[in-house]
Amino acid sequence: MQHFDDLWKDELQLHLEAIRVEGREALDDGRAPFRVDKPLLYSAFIVRKLIEDGAVTDRVPYLRIRGGGYHTLTEVEIQRFEDRWPVGTKERLAFALLRYLGVRRSDVVRLGKQHQKNGWLSFTTKKGDTPLELPIPPDCNGS
Repeated sequence: MQHFDDLWKDELQLHLEAIRVEGREALDDGRAPFRVDKPLLYSAFIVRKLIEDGAVTDRVPYLRIRGGGYHTLTEVEIQRFEDRWPVGTKERLAFALLRYLGVRRSDVVRLGKQHQKNGWLSFTTKKGDTPLELPIPPDCNGS
C-alpha cells in the first residue's frame, strides 16, 4: 500500500498540472490566472480520502465539550432581575444595554453620555474598530 504522503504528492502533481493548463488557457482567453491554495487542496484531498476509506460516516462521534457553556436566562429569571432592579439603576441600565444592543461587554462598559445623541448611541467597537449607531433601548431612556 502506498504511503499517505506519497499519495498526496502524486495527487498534488495532478492538480497542479491541471491548474497550470487552466491557467495557460485563462491567459490565452484574456482571463486572469488564479492562485493555487495548497492548504485548501490538501484539506480537500484528506476529506476525499476519508470518504473513500469509509472513515467519514455517522459513526464519527460529535466533539464533546466540557461544561455546559454559558447559561441563557429564562423569561422568569429576566423578570425576576427586572423586578429586583428598577429602571434608573446602574444594574438595570447595564442589563438593558447588554440585552438589547447585542454588542460585547467591552463595548458596553465604555459607553457614556457622550455617546448619546437624539435617541441613538454612536460609538466605535473596541474589537474591530467598527463604527456603530444603535437606537437607545427602551429601558435606558431615563438613564
